[in-house]
Amino acid sequence: MNKIQPIHDHKLVDFWGFLSSRADILTGALAGLMIGLLIVGVRPTFTLIVLFVLVYVVILIQTPEIAILLLLLLTSGLLPKQFNPYFNLLVGHFQVSDLILVSLLVLLVMRALVEKDFHLRKSPLNLPLILFFLAVCIGMITAVVEHGIKFSDTTYEARILLYYALFFAAANLIRTRQQAYRLVFGIFTIGILVASQIILQVVFGISFPFILPSYIKADLLARSYHPGLSAVFLTMMALICILTLQKSRMKMTMIWLALFILGIGNIASLGRNIVVSTLVSLIVLLFLLDKPQRTRWTRNFAFLIIIALGAFGLLQILSPSATVLEYPKALVERFTHFFTTDIMSPDETILWRVREIQYAWEKIVESPLFGIGFKTQYRPSFSEADTLQSFIHNAYLWIWLKTGLIGLTPFLWFLLTFIVSGMHRWENIQDEFLRVISLGFVLGILALMFSDLVAPLLVQGFNLAFFSASMGLFEAAIALEKKAT
Repeated sequence: MNKIQPIHDHKLVDFWGFLSSRADILTGALAGLMIGLLIVGVRPTFTLIVLFVLVYVVILIQTPEIAILLLLLLTSGLLPKQFNPYFNLLVGHFQVSDLILVSLLVLLVMRALVEKDFHLRKSPLNLPLILFFLAVCIGMITAVVEHGIKFSDTTYEARILLYYALFFAAANLIRTRQQAYRLVFGIFTIGILVASQIILQVVFGISFPFILPSYIKADLLARSYHPGLSAVFLTMMALICILTLQKSRMKMTMIWLALFILGIGNIASLGRNIVVSTLVSLIVLLFLLDKPQRTRWTRNFAFLIIIALGAFGLLQILSPSATVLEYPKALVERFTHFFTTDIMSPDETILWRVREIQYAWEKIVESPLFGIGFKTQYRPSFSEADTLQSFIHNAYLWIWLKTGLIGLTPFLWFLLTFIVSGMHRWENIQDEFLRVISLGFVLGILALMFSDLVAPLLVQGFNLAFFSASMGLFEAAIALEKKAT
Protein backbone atom coordinates (compact mmCIF):
# COMPACT_ATOMS: atom_id res chain seq x y z
CA MET A 1 0.00 0.00 0.00
CA ASN A 2 1.29 3.42 -0.85
CA LYS A 3 2.37 5.53 2.07
CA ILE A 4 -0.07 8.29 3.03
CA GLN A 5 1.78 11.54 3.50
CA PRO A 6 1.03 13.10 6.88
CA ILE A 7 -0.34 16.61 7.16
CA HIS A 8 2.46 18.89 8.33
CA ASP A 9 0.31 21.05 10.53
CA HIS A 10 1.97 21.43 13.92
CA LYS A 11 -1.28 22.51 15.55
CA LEU A 12 -2.99 19.32 14.46
CA VAL A 13 -0.04 17.23 15.60
CA ASP A 14 0.08 18.99 18.97
CA PHE A 15 -3.65 18.54 19.44
CA TRP A 16 -3.41 14.83 18.65
CA GLY A 17 -0.54 14.45 21.06
CA PHE A 18 -2.60 16.19 23.74
CA LEU A 19 -5.50 13.81 23.19
CA SER A 20 -3.31 10.72 23.33
CA SER A 21 -1.30 11.75 26.40
CA ARG A 22 -3.69 13.57 28.72
CA ALA A 23 -6.34 10.99 29.45
CA ASP A 24 -6.63 12.31 33.02
CA ILE A 25 -7.82 15.73 31.84
CA LEU A 26 -10.21 14.16 29.35
CA THR A 27 -11.67 11.87 32.00
CA GLY A 28 -12.31 14.81 34.30
CA ALA A 29 -13.90 16.74 31.46
CA LEU A 30 -16.20 13.81 30.73
CA ALA A 31 -17.30 13.60 34.35
CA GLY A 32 -18.01 17.32 34.36
CA LEU A 33 -19.96 17.05 31.12
CA MET A 34 -22.12 14.27 32.52
CA ILE A 35 -22.93 16.23 35.67
CA GLY A 36 -23.71 19.30 33.57
CA LEU A 37 -26.09 17.41 31.31
CA LEU A 38 -27.93 15.99 34.29
CA ILE A 39 -28.21 19.44 35.88
CA VAL A 40 -29.79 21.00 32.79
CA GLY A 41 -32.38 18.25 32.69
CA VAL A 42 -31.22 16.09 29.80
CA ARG A 43 -32.66 12.58 29.96
CA PRO A 44 -30.39 10.13 31.84
CA THR A 45 -30.45 7.64 28.95
CA PHE A 46 -29.11 10.23 26.52
CA THR A 47 -26.56 11.36 29.09
CA LEU A 48 -25.27 7.82 29.56
CA ILE A 49 -25.02 7.29 25.80
CA VAL A 50 -23.01 10.48 25.43
CA LEU A 51 -20.80 9.46 28.34
CA PHE A 52 -20.17 5.98 26.95
CA VAL A 53 -19.32 7.39 23.52
CA LEU A 54 -16.87 9.89 24.94
CA VAL A 55 -15.25 7.32 27.22
CA TYR A 56 -14.93 5.02 24.24
CA VAL A 57 -13.21 7.75 22.22
CA VAL A 58 -10.64 8.13 24.99
CA ILE A 59 -10.09 4.34 25.06
CA LEU A 60 -9.85 4.24 21.27
CA ILE A 61 -7.15 6.91 21.16
CA GLN A 62 -5.21 5.66 24.18
CA THR A 63 -5.45 1.89 23.74
CA PRO A 64 -6.90 0.85 20.36
CA GLU A 65 -6.20 -2.78 21.20
CA ILE A 66 -8.92 -2.54 23.87
CA ALA A 67 -11.33 -1.30 21.21
CA ILE A 68 -10.38 -4.31 19.06
CA LEU A 69 -11.03 -6.62 22.01
CA LEU A 70 -14.39 -4.96 22.64
CA LEU A 71 -15.36 -5.69 19.03
CA LEU A 72 -14.22 -9.30 19.42
CA LEU A 73 -16.19 -9.64 22.65
CA LEU A 74 -19.38 -8.39 20.97
CA THR A 75 -18.99 -10.85 18.08
CA SER A 76 -17.96 -13.82 20.23
CA GLY A 77 -21.43 -14.73 21.50
CA LEU A 78 -20.32 -14.44 25.12
CA LEU A 79 -22.75 -11.59 25.75
CA PRO A 80 -26.48 -11.52 24.96
CA LYS A 81 -27.35 -9.98 21.61
CA GLN A 82 -28.84 -6.99 23.41
CA PHE A 83 -25.29 -5.78 24.06
CA ASN A 84 -24.73 -5.41 20.32
CA PRO A 85 -27.93 -3.65 19.19
CA TYR A 86 -28.70 -2.00 15.88
CA PHE A 87 -28.82 1.78 15.47
CA ASN A 88 -30.49 3.62 12.62
CA LEU A 89 -27.99 6.23 11.41
CA LEU A 90 -29.99 7.47 8.39
CA VAL A 91 -27.58 5.85 5.92
CA GLY A 92 -28.48 2.43 7.30
CA HIS A 93 -28.73 0.21 10.35
CA PHE A 94 -25.46 -0.54 12.14
CA GLN A 95 -24.59 -2.66 15.13
CA VAL A 96 -22.30 -1.42 17.87
CA SER A 97 -19.57 -3.75 16.58
CA ASP A 98 -19.90 -2.15 13.12
CA LEU A 99 -19.41 1.29 14.62
CA ILE A 100 -16.36 0.10 16.54
CA LEU A 101 -14.85 -1.26 13.32
CA VAL A 102 -15.53 2.01 11.51
CA SER A 103 -14.03 4.01 14.39
CA LEU A 104 -10.84 1.92 14.30
CA LEU A 105 -10.46 2.52 10.57
CA VAL A 106 -11.15 6.26 11.01
CA LEU A 107 -8.52 6.39 13.75
CA LEU A 108 -6.08 4.62 11.44
CA VAL A 109 -6.61 7.15 8.66
CA MET A 110 -6.44 10.13 11.03
CA ARG A 111 -3.17 8.98 12.56
CA ALA A 112 -1.69 8.38 9.10
CA LEU A 113 -2.69 11.91 8.07
CA VAL A 114 -1.76 13.76 11.24
CA GLU A 115 1.20 12.01 12.87
CA LYS A 116 4.60 12.51 11.27
CA ASP A 117 6.03 9.21 12.46
CA PHE A 118 2.95 7.11 11.78
CA HIS A 119 3.01 5.29 8.43
CA LEU A 120 0.76 2.55 7.15
CA ARG A 121 2.67 -0.70 7.24
CA LYS A 122 3.42 -2.51 4.02
CA SER A 123 2.15 -6.05 3.95
CA PRO A 124 1.74 -8.66 1.21
CA LEU A 125 -1.85 -9.01 2.42
CA ASN A 126 -2.90 -5.41 1.77
CA LEU A 127 -3.52 -5.59 -1.98
CA PRO A 128 -5.51 -8.86 -2.13
CA LEU A 129 -7.69 -7.73 0.77
CA ILE A 130 -8.48 -4.39 -0.90
CA LEU A 131 -9.33 -6.19 -4.16
CA PHE A 132 -11.56 -8.58 -2.21
CA PHE A 133 -13.47 -5.66 -0.68
CA LEU A 134 -14.03 -4.23 -4.16
CA ALA A 135 -15.43 -7.60 -5.24
CA VAL A 136 -17.77 -7.60 -2.24
CA CYS A 137 -19.14 -4.21 -3.31
CA ILE A 138 -19.60 -5.49 -6.86
CA GLY A 139 -21.40 -8.54 -5.44
CA MET A 140 -23.94 -6.24 -3.80
CA ILE A 141 -24.48 -4.40 -7.07
CA THR A 142 -24.82 -7.67 -8.99
CA ALA A 143 -27.53 -8.91 -6.65
CA VAL A 144 -29.51 -5.68 -6.99
CA VAL A 145 -29.12 -5.07 -10.73
CA GLU A 146 -29.10 -8.62 -12.11
CA HIS A 147 -31.41 -10.45 -9.70
CA GLY A 148 -33.69 -7.79 -8.24
CA ILE A 149 -32.57 -8.26 -4.63
CA LYS A 150 -33.24 -5.30 -2.33
CA PHE A 151 -30.03 -3.48 -1.48
CA SER A 152 -30.85 -3.70 2.24
CA ASP A 153 -31.05 -7.52 1.92
CA THR A 154 -27.51 -7.72 0.50
CA THR A 155 -25.84 -5.74 3.25
CA TYR A 156 -25.90 -8.45 5.95
CA GLU A 157 -23.67 -10.94 4.11
CA ALA A 158 -21.48 -8.12 2.77
CA ARG A 159 -21.03 -6.62 6.25
CA ILE A 160 -19.77 -9.98 7.52
CA LEU A 161 -17.01 -10.13 4.91
CA LEU A 162 -16.06 -6.50 5.49
CA TYR A 163 -15.03 -7.47 9.03
CA TYR A 164 -11.78 -8.62 7.45
CA ALA A 165 -10.97 -4.89 7.49
CA LEU A 166 -10.11 -5.40 11.15
CA PHE A 167 -6.85 -6.78 9.76
CA PHE A 168 -5.76 -3.24 8.81
CA ALA A 169 -6.58 -1.92 12.29
CA ALA A 170 -4.69 -4.69 14.10
CA ALA A 171 -1.71 -4.60 11.74
CA ASN A 172 -1.27 -0.83 11.96
CA LEU A 173 -2.54 0.30 15.38
CA ILE A 174 -0.58 -2.27 17.40
CA ARG A 175 2.69 -0.35 17.83
CA THR A 176 4.24 -1.83 20.98
CA ARG A 177 4.84 -5.27 22.44
CA GLN A 178 2.65 -4.33 25.38
CA GLN A 179 -0.28 -3.69 23.03
CA ALA A 180 0.36 -6.99 21.25
CA TYR A 181 0.46 -8.84 24.56
CA ARG A 182 -2.82 -7.26 25.70
CA LEU A 183 -4.52 -8.26 22.46
CA VAL A 184 -3.19 -11.83 22.67
CA PHE A 185 -4.23 -12.31 26.29
CA GLY A 186 -7.61 -10.75 25.51
CA ILE A 187 -8.22 -13.27 22.73
CA PHE A 188 -7.10 -16.06 25.07
CA THR A 189 -9.48 -14.87 27.78
CA ILE A 190 -12.43 -14.77 25.38
CA GLY A 191 -11.58 -18.23 24.04
CA ILE A 192 -11.33 -19.80 27.50
CA LEU A 193 -14.52 -18.09 28.70
CA VAL A 194 -16.43 -19.32 25.64
CA ALA A 195 -15.15 -22.88 26.18
CA SER A 196 -16.13 -22.68 29.87
CA GLN A 197 -19.58 -21.42 28.89
CA ILE A 198 -20.02 -24.36 26.51
CA ILE A 199 -18.87 -26.85 29.17
CA LEU A 200 -21.34 -25.44 31.69
CA GLN A 201 -24.11 -25.83 29.13
CA VAL A 202 -23.07 -29.42 28.46
CA VAL A 203 -22.87 -30.32 32.16
CA PHE A 204 -26.17 -28.74 33.24
CA GLY A 205 -28.15 -29.46 30.07
CA ILE A 206 -30.24 -27.23 27.83
CA SER A 207 -32.73 -26.47 30.61
CA PHE A 208 -30.17 -24.03 32.02
CA PRO A 209 -29.54 -21.38 29.32
CA PHE A 210 -25.87 -20.53 29.77
CA ILE A 211 -25.70 -19.75 26.05
CA LEU A 212 -28.31 -18.64 23.53
CA PRO A 213 -30.62 -21.45 22.30
CA SER A 214 -29.58 -20.68 18.71
CA TYR A 215 -25.98 -21.56 19.61
CA ILE A 216 -26.78 -25.14 20.56
CA LYS A 217 -28.68 -27.97 18.90
CA ALA A 218 -30.40 -30.45 21.16
CA ASP A 219 -30.32 -34.01 19.81
CA LEU A 220 -29.11 -37.08 21.64
CA LEU A 221 -26.39 -34.72 22.86
CA ALA A 222 -26.37 -30.93 22.98
CA ARG A 223 -24.14 -29.90 20.06
CA SER A 224 -22.50 -26.49 20.21
CA TYR A 225 -22.63 -24.02 17.31
CA HIS A 226 -21.27 -21.18 19.42
CA PRO A 227 -19.83 -18.28 17.35
CA GLY A 228 -17.05 -17.99 19.90
CA LEU A 229 -15.65 -21.34 18.77
CA SER A 230 -13.42 -19.27 16.48
CA ALA A 231 -11.71 -17.83 19.55
CA VAL A 232 -11.65 -21.25 21.22
CA PHE A 233 -9.92 -22.84 18.24
CA LEU A 234 -7.35 -20.08 17.68
CA THR A 235 -6.53 -20.00 21.39
CA MET A 236 -6.11 -23.77 21.45
CA MET A 237 -3.74 -23.73 18.45
CA ALA A 238 -1.68 -20.89 19.96
CA LEU A 239 -1.38 -22.66 23.33
CA ILE A 240 -0.43 -25.90 21.59
CA CYS A 241 2.47 -24.02 20.02
CA ILE A 242 3.43 -22.61 23.43
CA LEU A 243 4.23 -26.21 24.37
CA THR A 244 7.42 -25.75 22.34
CA LEU A 245 8.68 -23.35 25.02
CA GLN A 246 10.47 -24.41 28.18
CA LYS A 247 8.15 -23.16 30.92
CA SER A 248 8.08 -23.57 34.68
CA ARG A 249 6.01 -26.41 36.05
CA MET A 250 3.39 -23.99 37.40
CA LYS A 251 3.00 -22.18 34.07
CA MET A 252 2.88 -25.43 32.16
CA THR A 253 0.19 -26.75 34.49
CA MET A 254 -1.93 -23.68 33.75
CA ILE A 255 -1.41 -24.18 30.00
CA TRP A 256 -2.41 -27.85 30.27
CA LEU A 257 -5.56 -26.88 32.20
CA ALA A 258 -6.46 -24.22 29.64
CA LEU A 259 -5.91 -26.68 26.76
CA PHE A 260 -8.08 -29.25 28.52
CA ILE A 261 -10.94 -26.73 28.78
CA LEU A 262 -10.48 -25.56 25.19
CA GLY A 263 -10.31 -29.14 23.94
CA ILE A 264 -13.64 -30.04 25.57
CA GLY A 265 -15.15 -26.85 24.15
CA ASN A 266 -14.11 -27.90 20.66
CA ILE A 267 -15.24 -31.51 21.14
CA ALA A 268 -18.70 -30.22 22.13
CA SER A 269 -19.14 -29.07 18.53
CA LEU A 270 -18.81 -32.73 17.43
CA GLY A 271 -17.10 -31.39 14.34
CA ARG A 272 -15.24 -34.04 12.37
CA ASN A 273 -13.83 -31.31 10.15
CA ILE A 274 -12.23 -29.60 13.16
CA VAL A 275 -10.53 -32.80 14.29
CA VAL A 276 -9.16 -33.67 10.84
CA SER A 277 -7.95 -30.15 10.05
CA THR A 278 -6.33 -29.86 13.50
CA LEU A 279 -4.40 -33.07 12.92
CA VAL A 280 -3.18 -31.74 9.58
CA SER A 281 -1.95 -28.55 11.26
CA LEU A 282 -0.16 -30.51 13.99
CA ILE A 283 1.69 -32.52 11.35
CA VAL A 284 2.74 -29.27 9.65
CA LEU A 285 3.87 -27.94 13.05
CA LEU A 286 6.18 -30.91 13.56
CA PHE A 287 7.83 -30.25 10.20
CA LEU A 288 8.35 -26.57 11.03
CA LEU A 289 10.05 -27.18 14.38
CA ASP A 290 13.72 -27.98 14.77
CA LYS A 291 14.78 -31.11 16.65
CA PRO A 292 15.01 -29.62 20.20
CA GLN A 293 11.68 -27.83 19.76
CA ARG A 294 10.07 -30.98 18.38
CA THR A 295 11.33 -33.03 21.30
CA ARG A 296 10.13 -30.49 23.84
CA TRP A 297 6.73 -30.17 22.15
CA THR A 298 6.27 -33.94 21.90
CA ARG A 299 7.07 -34.39 25.59
CA ASN A 300 4.70 -31.65 26.72
CA PHE A 301 1.94 -32.76 24.35
CA ALA A 302 2.29 -36.34 25.60
CA PHE A 303 1.84 -35.08 29.17
CA LEU A 304 -1.28 -33.24 28.03
CA ILE A 305 -2.74 -36.43 26.53
CA ILE A 306 -1.94 -38.37 29.71
CA ILE A 307 -3.59 -35.70 31.87
CA ALA A 308 -6.69 -35.68 29.64
CA LEU A 309 -7.00 -39.47 29.70
CA GLY A 310 -6.49 -39.48 33.45
CA ALA A 311 -9.16 -36.84 33.96
CA PHE A 312 -11.69 -38.71 31.82
CA GLY A 313 -10.77 -41.98 33.56
CA LEU A 314 -11.27 -40.46 37.01
CA LEU A 315 -14.58 -38.96 35.93
CA GLN A 316 -15.64 -42.36 34.58
CA ILE A 317 -15.05 -43.83 38.03
CA LEU A 318 -16.59 -41.04 40.09
CA SER A 319 -19.51 -40.20 37.81
CA PRO A 320 -19.95 -42.74 35.01
CA SER A 321 -23.19 -41.10 33.86
CA ALA A 322 -21.61 -37.66 33.36
CA THR A 323 -22.76 -36.14 30.07
CA VAL A 324 -19.32 -34.86 29.16
CA LEU A 325 -18.10 -38.46 28.86
CA GLU A 326 -20.51 -39.05 25.99
CA TYR A 327 -18.86 -36.48 23.70
CA PRO A 328 -15.63 -38.34 22.88
CA LYS A 329 -17.72 -41.45 22.22
CA ALA A 330 -20.13 -39.51 20.01
CA LEU A 331 -17.26 -37.98 18.05
CA VAL A 332 -15.73 -41.42 17.43
CA GLU A 333 -19.14 -42.70 16.34
CA ARG A 334 -19.45 -39.82 13.85
CA PHE A 335 -16.19 -40.96 12.23
CA THR A 336 -17.08 -44.67 12.20
CA HIS A 337 -20.50 -43.75 10.83
CA PHE A 338 -18.85 -43.25 7.42
CA PHE A 339 -18.04 -46.97 7.28
CA THR A 340 -21.22 -48.40 8.79
CA THR A 341 -23.92 -46.73 6.71
CA ASP A 342 -24.73 -45.48 3.25
CA ILE A 343 -23.50 -41.89 3.47
CA MET A 344 -25.40 -40.97 0.30
CA SER A 345 -28.78 -42.00 1.69
CA PRO A 346 -31.48 -39.27 1.93
CA ASP A 347 -31.13 -39.22 5.73
CA GLU A 348 -27.46 -38.22 5.62
CA THR A 349 -26.18 -34.63 5.43
CA ILE A 350 -23.54 -35.61 2.86
CA LEU A 351 -26.22 -35.98 0.18
CA TRP A 352 -27.56 -32.52 0.96
CA ARG A 353 -24.11 -31.01 0.59
CA VAL A 354 -23.50 -32.80 -2.70
CA ARG A 355 -26.77 -31.39 -4.01
CA GLU A 356 -25.72 -27.94 -2.78
CA ILE A 357 -22.54 -28.18 -4.83
CA GLN A 358 -24.45 -29.34 -7.90
CA TYR A 359 -26.90 -26.43 -7.78
CA ALA A 360 -24.13 -23.93 -6.95
CA TRP A 361 -21.98 -25.13 -9.84
CA GLU A 362 -24.85 -24.60 -12.28
CA LYS A 363 -25.09 -20.94 -11.22
CA ILE A 364 -21.31 -20.50 -11.21
CA VAL A 365 -21.09 -21.77 -14.80
CA GLU A 366 -23.73 -19.23 -15.81
CA SER A 367 -21.78 -16.32 -14.28
CA PRO A 368 -18.22 -17.38 -13.36
CA LEU A 369 -16.67 -13.90 -13.33
CA PHE A 370 -19.13 -11.89 -11.21
CA GLY A 371 -21.27 -14.56 -9.54
CA ILE A 372 -24.91 -14.10 -8.58
CA GLY A 373 -24.44 -11.57 -5.78
CA PHE A 374 -25.43 -11.63 -2.13
CA LYS A 375 -28.68 -13.08 -0.78
CA THR A 376 -29.60 -14.46 -4.22
CA GLN A 377 -31.15 -17.91 -3.93
CA TYR A 378 -29.31 -20.50 -6.00
CA ARG A 379 -31.29 -23.66 -5.22
CA PRO A 380 -34.78 -24.84 -4.25
CA SER A 381 -35.72 -25.93 -0.74
CA PHE A 382 -34.70 -29.46 0.16
CA SER A 383 -37.48 -29.77 2.75
CA GLU A 384 -40.35 -27.78 4.24
CA ALA A 385 -38.11 -26.55 7.06
CA ASP A 386 -35.24 -25.58 4.73
CA THR A 387 -34.83 -21.80 4.53
CA LEU A 388 -31.17 -21.69 3.51
CA GLN A 389 -31.49 -21.41 -0.27
CA SER A 390 -28.67 -18.86 -0.38
CA PHE A 391 -26.34 -20.79 1.96
CA ILE A 392 -23.67 -23.34 1.01
CA HIS A 393 -21.32 -25.27 3.30
CA ASN A 394 -18.23 -24.99 1.07
CA ALA A 395 -16.71 -21.56 1.81
CA TYR A 396 -14.81 -21.31 -1.47
CA LEU A 397 -17.84 -22.11 -3.59
CA TRP A 398 -19.72 -19.64 -1.37
CA ILE A 399 -17.32 -16.84 -2.31
CA TRP A 400 -17.25 -17.87 -5.98
CA LEU A 401 -21.05 -18.09 -6.09
CA LYS A 402 -21.59 -14.69 -4.43
CA THR A 403 -18.71 -12.63 -5.83
CA GLY A 404 -17.41 -14.59 -8.82
CA LEU A 405 -13.79 -15.14 -9.72
CA ILE A 406 -13.11 -11.45 -9.03
CA GLY A 407 -13.82 -12.24 -5.37
CA LEU A 408 -12.54 -15.80 -5.08
CA THR A 409 -9.13 -14.98 -6.56
CA PRO A 410 -8.13 -12.23 -4.09
CA PHE A 411 -9.73 -14.17 -1.22
CA LEU A 412 -7.52 -17.20 -1.88
CA TRP A 413 -4.58 -14.89 -2.57
CA PHE A 414 -5.12 -13.27 0.83
CA LEU A 415 -5.36 -16.56 2.75
CA LEU A 416 -2.59 -18.44 0.96
CA THR A 417 -0.21 -15.48 1.17
CA PHE A 418 -0.77 -15.34 4.92
CA ILE A 419 -0.14 -19.09 5.30
CA VAL A 420 2.93 -19.30 3.05
CA SER A 421 4.57 -16.07 4.22
CA GLY A 422 3.64 -16.86 7.81
CA MET A 423 5.45 -20.20 7.70
CA HIS A 424 8.53 -18.45 6.33
CA ARG A 425 8.46 -15.35 8.55
CA TRP A 426 7.37 -16.56 11.99
CA GLU A 427 10.95 -17.34 13.03
CA ASN A 428 11.93 -13.71 12.28
CA ILE A 429 10.00 -12.60 15.38
CA GLN A 430 12.57 -12.31 18.17
CA ASP A 431 10.08 -12.09 21.03
CA GLU A 432 9.75 -15.74 22.05
CA PHE A 433 6.14 -15.50 23.18
CA LEU A 434 4.87 -13.57 20.15
CA ARG A 435 6.82 -15.89 17.86
CA VAL A 436 5.07 -19.09 18.94
CA ILE A 437 1.70 -17.36 19.26
CA SER A 438 2.03 -16.09 15.70
CA LEU A 439 2.86 -19.60 14.51
CA GLY A 440 -0.25 -20.85 16.31
CA PHE A 441 -2.41 -18.32 14.50
CA VAL A 442 -0.90 -19.31 11.15
CA LEU A 443 -1.59 -22.99 11.82
CA GLY A 444 -5.08 -22.14 13.04
CA ILE A 445 -5.95 -20.38 9.79
CA LEU A 446 -4.37 -23.27 7.84
CA ALA A 447 -6.59 -25.75 9.69
CA LEU A 448 -9.69 -23.66 9.01
CA MET A 449 -8.85 -23.50 5.30
CA PHE A 450 -9.20 -27.30 5.23
CA SER A 451 -12.26 -27.19 7.45
CA ASP A 452 -13.96 -24.63 5.20
CA LEU A 453 -14.37 -27.22 2.47
CA VAL A 454 -17.36 -28.45 4.50
CA ALA A 455 -18.09 -25.63 6.99
CA PRO A 456 -17.76 -21.95 5.95
CA LEU A 457 -16.23 -20.64 9.18
CA LEU A 458 -14.05 -18.10 7.35
CA VAL A 459 -17.04 -16.38 5.72
CA GLN A 460 -20.15 -17.26 7.68
CA GLY A 461 -20.40 -14.97 10.70
CA PHE A 462 -19.15 -11.78 12.30
CA ASN A 463 -16.90 -13.91 14.49
CA LEU A 464 -14.50 -14.02 11.52
CA ALA A 465 -13.19 -10.85 13.18
CA PHE A 466 -11.04 -13.20 15.27
CA PHE A 467 -9.31 -14.42 12.12
CA SER A 468 -8.66 -10.93 10.76
CA ALA A 469 -7.44 -9.71 14.17
CA SER A 470 -5.02 -12.64 14.54
CA MET A 471 -3.70 -12.15 11.01
CA GLY A 472 -3.23 -8.44 11.68
CA LEU A 473 -1.49 -9.23 14.95
CA PHE A 474 0.99 -11.44 13.08
CA GLU A 475 1.84 -8.56 10.72
CA ALA A 476 2.19 -6.20 13.70
CA ALA A 477 4.61 -8.64 15.40
CA ILE A 478 6.73 -8.76 12.24
CA ALA A 479 6.72 -4.95 12.00
CA LEU A 480 7.76 -4.61 15.64
CA GLU A 481 10.87 -6.67 14.92
CA LYS A 482 11.76 -4.49 11.95
CA LYS A 483 11.40 -1.41 14.13
CA ALA A 484 13.62 -2.94 16.82
CA THR A 485 16.38 -3.68 14.33
